[in-house]
Amino acid sequence: MRRYFFRLFLLLSDAVAFFTAFYIVYFAFNYFYPEFKYSNNLLFVDLVIFIIMMMIEETYSLREEDLIKKSYYIMKGVFFTYVISFLFLYNLSQYSLKQKYILIGNTTLWFFLLFFVIIAFRYIVESLSIKYNLYIHKTLVILADNEDKKDFREIFKSGLGKVNRVRCVFNYKDVLTMSDHDIQKEIEEKNISQVMIFSKNIDFKSLMEIEARFEGKVFFIKIIPDLTYLDIADMEVIYINERLVLENRQKLLSPYRAFVKRIVDIILAIILITLFSPIMIIVLICIMLESPGSPVFTQKRLGRGKKYFKVFKFRSMYKDAEERLQKLLFKDEEVREEYRKWAKIKNDPRITKVGKWIRKFSIDEMPQFFNVLFGTMSVMGPRPYLTTELEQMGYKANIILAAKPGVTGLWQIRGRNSLTFDERVQLESYYIKNWSLWLDFVILFLTPYAVIFKRKTE
Repeated sequence: MRRYFFRLFLLLSDAVAFFTAFYIVYFAFNYFYPEFKYSNNLLFVDLVIFIIMMMIEETYSLREEDLIKKSYYIMKGVFFTYVISFLFLYNLSQYSLKQKYILIGNTTLWFFLLFFVIIAFRYIVESLSIKYNLYIHKTLVILADNEDKKDFREIFKSGLGKVNRVRCVFNYKDVLTMSDHDIQKEIEEKNISQVMIFSKNIDFKSLMEIEARFEGKVFFIKIIPDLTYLDIADMEVIYINERLVLENRQKLLSPYRAFVKRIVDIILAIILITLFSPIMIIVLICIMLESPGSPVFTQKRLGRGKKYFKVFKFRSMYKDAEERLQKLLFKDEEVREEYRKWAKIKNDPRITKVGKWIRKFSIDEMPQFFNVLFGTMSVMGPRPYLTTELEQMGYKANIILAAKPGVTGLWQIRGRNSLTFDERVQLESYYIKNWSLWLDFVILFLTPYAVIFKRKTE
């Protein structure tokens, strides 16, 4: 019953977010265009379409996914609702052409704002639901040995325990000897809704028998195999001659997808350069006033196909920054280890006052939009790696450097400076293998949040 309440709360929060975003934009438009009116009937139709699209995208299911995945499905639901509303509004005969343009402008801003409002409202609802046990799976865990127990603890520590409450743990051999009556009794007494089977050390025949014994008795059966050495996120499951095959396509290596991405990059770069040009001019002046030297510098980075290119950045360090770094690394072993692990140093003495500020909000990277126009970078993509980091990337360099580096990317919104080098490399590989325009737009929309609110430059 609690799961249904949780779904209901999610739906109600989406409806509240829908009206909140609408009235914020509506009153803003009404201030400049007093004659602007929006039919209540149209608003109700939009709400119905919106809820239906969110249901189609299964955003009300109890999926244990991170913010990026959730944002992906929410964005699709919002976008398709916008497209339907746009076509509907444009074909209304009772409005003049000017009124249609105003309506379309209002609707565009409304749905743009709606995405962020939904994310915020859902975060509140999910946090409260976890706190009051509405969004909780009462779980029966099945293990084989102590090695599985270790894996089980690590997985729950990493985040799975946030929405799962372990009610009982069984060895798989004990489960095989239990009668159906005993299993049903255990489920009913502890109100079990989910079974998690750690299959690393369980033979296939036993695994199938255990799964069959819980089918029809619980809502969810999760089988956790030992595939930690593979990038399996978003793999497609296919069956060939009754055999399960995991297929992971290198999506961004497709010439067609690369072409589409290039067109989007050019459009976004022109828009973003125009939008941020006042900020870039102010930063240029501030850098020139604070310290001598060019306000913009270029740095050699690894590009697509392991070719070198020059990345543009606002200068955030003193002219002799490299000399200062080498002296510091030579003197201090602790700092040297920190730089090796993070490729950054806390309280870096090389950075100017203006540099600290522009780094904090990633403003120093705005000139890279010109790299995008010139075709050496993409707006969203892997991090532009230093030439000295090629060896450290290991075998992952082949897949990561098969795509253009990006101004922003998964590394930006999933942790920025809190990620280790190896974690960044793993994210880059995931991005290229699972690329889609939807993923790019999710990254684009979440980047301001990550830059302003989520992390501080260390």
